Amino acid sequence: MYHHKSGSQKRKEQRQRKAEEEKLKKKKVIEQYFKKPESDRGDEVQEVRTETSEEMIVQTASSCHAASESISSVMEEEDETCNVPPCAVLEEGVQTQSCTTSPKRPVTIEEDSSSCAVMSSSACTEMEEETPSSTDVRSNPETRDVALNLTSLEQSSEEEIDWKDPALWPDVLKDNEREKIVLSGLFNAEQLNNMAQSLPKDVKDHSFSDFLLYAKSSNGREKILRDWLRWSPSKKVLYCATCMAFSNDRFTKKGSILCRKDGFDPSKYMWHRLYMKLPEHEQSAQHRKHYWSWRTLQKSIGGHGVDFVIQRNLSKEADKFVALLERLLDVTLHLASRNMAFRGSSQRIGEIHNGNFLGTLEILARYDVVLREHLEKVKASQEKGKRLPAHYLSWATQNEFINICGKHVLNAILSERKAAIYFAIICDATPDVSHTEQNVIVLRYVYRDPQNGKWNIEERFIEFCDFFQKTGEEIADMIMSRLNEHAIDLQDCRGQGYDNGANMSGRIKGVRAKIQETCPTALFCPCAAHSLNLVGVHAAASCPEMKTFFGSVNRLYILFSSSPARWNTLIEEVGRSLHGLSETRWSSRIEAVRPIAQNLPSILKALEKVLASRKLSNDAHSDAQGLYDYFSSFRAVVLATFWVKVLTSFEERNKILQSRSISMEIGVANIKALSDEMKLLREKWPVLLSEASAVADCMEIPKELLNHQQLRQRKSKHHDAKDPEEHFKANVFLVAMDTIISDLHQRFKSMEEVCKLFSPILKVRTISEEDLVASTEELISAYPNDFTSSLLSELQHLQKVYEATFPENMGPLDLLNAIYELELQGIFGEVCIALRIFTTLPLSVAEGERAFSKLSLIKNYLRSTMSEQRLNSLAILSIEHELARQLCYKDLIKDFANLKVRRLIAP
Repeated sequence: MYHHKSGSQKRKEQRQRKAEEEKLKKKKVIEQYFKKPESDRGDEVQEVRTETSEEMIVQTASSCHAASESISSVMEEEDETCNVPPCAVLEEGVQTQSCTTSPKRPVTIEEDSSSCAVMSSSACTEMEEETPSSTDVRSNPETRDVALNLTSLEQSSEEEIDWKDPALWPDVLKDNEREKIVLSGLFNAEQLNNMAQSLPKDVKDHSFSDFLLYAKSSNGREKILRDWLRWSPSKKVLYCATCMAFSNDRFTKKGSILCRKDGFDPSKYMWHRLYMKLPEHEQSAQHRKHYWSWRTLQKSIGGHGVDFVIQRNLSKEADKFVALLERLLDVTLHLASRNMAFRGSSQRIGEIHNGNFLGTLEILARYDVVLREHLEKVKASQEKGKRLPAHYLSWATQNEFINICGKHVLNAILSERKAAIYFAIICDATPDVSHTEQNVIVLRYVYRDPQNGKWNIEERFIEFCDFFQKTGEEIADMIMSRLNEHAIDLQDCRGQGYDNGANMSGRIKGVRAKIQETCPTALFCPCAAHSLNLVGVHAAASCPEMKTFFGSVNRLYILFSSSPARWNTLIEEVGRSLHGLSETRWSSRIEAVRPIAQNLPSILKALEKVLASRKLSNDAHSDAQGLYDYFSSFRAVVLATFWVKVLTSFEERNKILQSRSISMEIGVANIKALSDEMKLLREKWPVLLSEASAVADCMEIPKELLNHQQLRQRKSKHHDAKDPEEHFKANVFLVAMDTIISDLHQRFKSMEEVCKLFSPILKVRTISEEDLVASTEELISAYPNDFTSSLLSELQHLQKVYEATFPENMGPLDLLNAIYELELQGIFGEVCIALRIFTTLPLSVAEGERAFSKLSLIKNYLRSTMSEQRLNSLAILSIEHELARQLCYKDLIKDFANLKVRRLIAP
């Protein structure tokens, strides 16, 4: 049933048809492709034989397809027939289909330049009866090529349309095209201002006024933005976007000029006319109707091109899955920060061996509706043997979560390093449980926290690298390649921190030398904790008596720990455990010596019980008897008293040196204090001997430092035998003390040189004027790319105002924060740079050792086949767990979704 049409509409459509018929008569191109029918049936398709028939087929088919896109619903009655043969004319042997699919509804087919035809329903129906079926058309390869060409032409034409330019919109808008126009949106104030600035001058050479962008309210005090104004860059005219999208009067002269296809042309009219035209237009009923239609459609599609209700449901579903992914990420970070395994031997919900990841989710599902519904759905599908398309619980998804989280933490570290500019390299190596050499890379830098504005020293883990080569050149190349892979400029490196191995600290072929060839400002600082450990190791091996003492301590631990019965006897008598020795962990020596020194009588009673048990093997009995005889001697009491004092002082400094938040001047001060203590202890031999004598008296141990055999040997070799106490003091005590004092001076000499280089900023309050000038010039020459001659003037100014501005004895990091807190960095800019460089220099490689502790927990014997990528992701989430807690879940979920999309579109 057709809608009733008024007389004016019929006359308008009749005029349009006549105009189209006149246009068709002028197109001579059509005569090359069509011939008049020779038979009485006017609707029969004739054959056209030309030399370029294939090209004509494609062109004519394209014309029909373009025409079918502009079907009009405004036609006259059904009895009108077309004067031009329908559809395309094909070469002999080529078949086609009808251009229409409706047998009753009349249509109008328009073309721009090639051909045009108007046909009625009766003509097309008759042609459909005589043309072959669609199956024959699809079976023809040439026809298939035509269809493919039509599809590609349609897609390319839609992609080329600028939906923000009304002049480029199709004459007849479809619903999906109108949605695209509405999605392009109306202009805001900023966009309208930019548009007004680009408008040309009118015919009278007058510029467009910004007042035209706003309408006055009824009270005359408020402005309303005319967001519907739209300038067409292609046609150089002004339109009303809402009316152009919803009006049917665009091709007539009826209504406002802003609604017509011609638009308001400033080359024909003056901008001044809009002062009257714009209010008339926006107050018209048609404009209000079209503006209402625009906003209604905009609300309906919700910005995503679908119905509002459907969009709301999709939004709820999306929120549900976002909440699910947040819970999965929480569990991932929870397990990774605690070095726990993720997977088990099963992946089924509800089984006991399904791993920590699924097990934790099952516990949380008891109290969380989102997880409970999801796990129930997954469990039901597993019981039925069906596979859900995406349940996010598989081991592959777990790896993706781990890798994405690890990547975000690493990017956060690299962003901090980039903001800090200067950094130092810390590198160390150790074999893991799978006998793979793992090299750790740690960066140290001084970073200003954007939240509180404080500068903090950070030592951040970067990665483990599987690298088994040992030469300095190979390790240096590996370090530089890894830094380059992370886009870290080596020229910003100001310090290197390694152990005291020759391949790392060598002056010619070591890693430090190879790095300094590329970056001379990367100062090398040996690990202070490792150097202090070597001082103790050398002192423990300085004489046979020292070797015997530590050997007996270790044998005592082995004797009791090798048998549960003997260990139980030890606990009953002593009440505490013994500890073994370690060559790399010097702190373990104080843990081994202190229980013996503090509980020597109880240990001797435990040895007596072990010897009386008569259940010992020959070797165990011999060891127990020898240990009992040794620790019952005065020599063992004296050495235990001596080493407890020495190792306690070492342990206190060792903990300070391993802290990541201290700078080098603190380390130098602690080493100097330790050296002074050792020198003072060297002069306290009588006090030490008296303390040991008091212990011996309580245990009823004879105070003999040498046994009879040693005394006889010495008397036979030397006629004037020394006193045993003097002999022990000269050959044992003083040898160990002199070794400690000399090693402390020698091994920490490089740290003192670095502090001397930065003495202008470390001693700015007390340094003399002459020394300030000389040391500043030396510092500038060491860092020519970082400092200029103005550093001296800044230091001189700082020296004058220091006492009145800053507290006494401030460290470099405290001074840096004080300058920024007072906002004086503008006048002390290079001083701040010098403070940042100095605090960047590493004091120890303890952060690398801490990373190895995490390595042993993550890659244990149950997970020895772990890949390097998974290892690095788990390690960075565990070591840098504070940064991991600050991750934005929205960014993680976005990256996870992008990863899925790339996988789907990957070839």
